[in-house]
Amino acid sequence: MAEPRQSFEERINEIDEASMEYYNRLHSRFLSYKGVKSRLSLRCDSYRAGKKLLAKITIGGNSLKRKFVLEICPRLRHTKKYRQ
Repeated sequence: MAEPRQSFEERINEIDEASMEYYNRLHSRFLSYKGVKSRLSLRCDSYRAGKKLLAKITIGGNSLKRKFVLEICPRLRHTKKYRQ
């Protein structure tokens, strides 16, 4: 039987010191902006300004993964290079 999934909070406590310091710097930097709030979920730490998602931080193995939401110029949105 598979083990239950560890929460993000449990996994963040197990990463190395350098990654923990980097996470703390990112976390502080995001929260320094007006209106940005953090939310811890089972899989990640997400940062929002109102309803708009700005970024997510997840853990893969023993390293942090940052995912930023990029706004693309409407003219370029339909070009092949930027299509999602």
